[in-house]
Amino acid sequence: MKKRSDTAAELHVPSDFGPRGAMEWFRAVRAVDEAPIVQWSIDESVRLSPSGLVLLSAARARRGELLKTTRIAGERATLAALVELEPILDLGTARELASALGATLEHALGEEGTAPVRALRFVAEELGANVVQHSLHPSTGFGAASFDRATRRIELSFADAGVGVLASLAKRPEFGGSSRAKPERARRARDVGGEAPRERARDAAETERGQDP
Repeated sequence: MKKRSDTAAELHVPSDFGPRGAMEWFRAVRAVDEAPIVQWSIDESVRLSPSGLVLLSAARARRGELLKTTRIAGERATLAALVELEPILDLGTARELASALGATLEHALGEEGTAPVRALRFVAEELGANVVQHSLHPSTGFGAASFDRATRRIELSFADAGVGVLASLAKRPEFGGSSRAKPERARRARDVGGEAPRERARDAAETERGQDP
């Protein structure tokens, strides 16, 4: 992180941005929160998982709400999906998003994907509704999903910039990593404060364990 000028700051997007990079992203976003202009530096080789994609979208939308400028420097093709993501404005939007994500997964899986598609649609609609009903800033809420053919894993992620990190980790401590790192998680959450995006990630293993959304 470095200052570009008195009024602009640079925020470097991790080259492999997924769930494990969420906490450091919260800290980095908070560090430039007061800057009226932020330029995101994005390498052409960046790999955006659904988690990274929705976290970027939530942070960008929140800056827009605060009438602060975000510039993007990097490979434009990589960012096409980021621009196209639609915010979860109401329950109708949440249902439409769940249906669209399910259709994408259904196409990827073919006939063998009936049960996973139903599960994804259900979880996606629940998470979208959670954003609408509980976020202070639902217009900063986004959802995305992907299917990895090599590992046969599904990743479903939601993020919004209206729920505090500390409160989210208190409800779902596994998002913070190993249970042996509880003191460090709590310290980081206090450092970040209450306005950073919340990240929600799902894969097939988590679904099989029957965890609540």
